[in-house]
Amino acid sequence: MGWWGQEWTNFDDLKVSWSKMKKGYLDMEKRFPDSQYNLNNFAKYACMAGDMEVATELLRKIGETSYLQAWQSPFKLFDSCRKAAGVGVPLRADVKETQEKIQARILADQGDKYSQYWVGMEYLQGYPVDEARKAIGMPLLKASAEQGFAPAQAALGMFYWNSRDKAAAFEWYERAALQDDDTRYSLPQLYESGPDRNLIKAYAWYAYNGDEAGRTGVERLTKELTTEQLTTAKKEAERIRNVIQAMP
Repeated sequence: MGWWGQEWTNFDDLKVSWSKMKKGYLDMEKRFPDSQYNLNNFAKYACMAGDMEVATELLRKIGETSYLQAWQSPFKLFDSCRKAAGVGVPLRADVKETQEKIQARILADQGDKYSQYWVGMEYLQGYPVDEARKAIGMPLLKASAEQGFAPAQAALGMFYWNSRDKAAAFEWYERAALQDDDTRYSLPQLYESGPDRNLIKAYAWYAYNGDEAGRTGVERLTKELTTEQLTTAKKEAERIRNVIQAMP
């Protein structure tokens, strides 16, 4: 596979099993059927493994809307793979748009929530975030979150929390937590802290979590809540449990 031109050109180099990797990508394809990021990575590794039957099928699905970031070096790896598979022609070398703008446009058009999250987070790296990058990254992250992708919802909650918009932060944190995301473990502590404590919500999430920290939290808040508040908190915990259990 000298045409690939990369240091890692053979799966045997790192004792990586292509059959296991292929199975993993097929599983991800079922979970994220619209993910252009997964599709392009799958095609790239199929080429690296020399599985041109799979690579050709994937490249035909990709067509001219490649997810360039997955190919590491635009206009080179993608072209090499297509040439080896006999699919398509080289991308135009005079394309003036940056890779990021290409991806942002494609993702906005296609609505791939997994890739929206991934690219959005790439734009939002560092502190403070550059305003120009934030203007692209936040809409992508929010689009993913609005489609119900829990990691995007949790990340959006974090960004709002850091910007001191606590109401928006709790909204997105809770959406993520209701999908049984790991956010549920930190959420009750956030509800319990700060000047605007919501002890009913804190109790409810501690009760749902049921781990050691949850049991300790329930015991502590039981002493702080009135009888009426405790009844409300227990009902909220039951609501949370029912919502999560009803999810597919």
